[in-house]
Amino acid sequence: MLTLVRIGPDVGEEGLLFGPRSLPSANSGRAVVFGAFAIRRPMEQLGILLNGAAMASRHEDGEVIEPISDDWRKPAGVEYALDEPKFMAEYGRSMAAWGNVEHALSSVFATALEVKQVHHARAAFHSVISFRDRLGMIDAPMKMVTTSFPGEQWLKLSQEWARLSDTLNKASRHRNVLAHMHVWHSPLVGTFGWKDITRISELPMDPDERKKVTVTVERMRDYRKSFESCTRRVRDFEQDLLKAMENPMRDVVLPSTQK
Repeated sequence: MLTLVRIGPDVGEEGLLFGPRSLPSANSGRAVVFGAFAIRRPMEQLGILLNGAAMASRHEDGEVIEPISDDWRKPAGVEYALDEPKFMAEYGRSMAAWGNVEHALSSVFATALEVKQVHHARAAFHSVISFRDRLGMIDAPMKMVTTSFPGEQWLKLSQEWARLSDTLNKASRHRNVLAHMHVWHSPLVGTFGWKDITRISELPMDPDERKKVTVTVERMRDYRKSFESCTRRVRDFEQDLLKAMENPMRDVVLPSTQK
């Protein structure tokens, strides 16, 4: 394991450090200062996960220890991080759920444009990096589609798209948190997500307070459920849009031309 010692009067804590420049000194007992922390190398052995890749650890006599197992069901960290497999599994499910959101939106984009080559429209949608810009790509044709005909169905579609866009923007912030966080271990907390090492000093030392501000398995599960809800709403919206486009004047009562 690695011991992270806060520089200053605060009590130190143990945790597994992630990062491309976090390798400690090869000499026994020597600490390498990195930002607000020092990393102390224990006498026995050292195991490091560097950007998610397992590295072999070494005894003091130079004997190489086998790398950490590739079996995702086994914890790959310190002894108090037994929840790591569950954390990583939920992490993957959450990110996959967000992928379904964007896939559903690409279909709405193609529907709004009424293109014959749906995959071409999808490719154009996914070629844009920013999620906000992707929503903007849908906003422009959607305003034209929902205002080209009179009728209650188009008003409802316009209002639902406005609500849905707002929900999607909020959900994308959660996705960004997951995409850019680092994974850490801490006693009495276990595995959690937080920002990079330059922000680790902002974490509360109290375990209960730390759980309130970090990404836990429970919080990720809530994020995933919100992503799944977004996907269902996007798909339902597309079905309502298709029905309206098939009969754009469905609920419009035209004035009688007979005297």
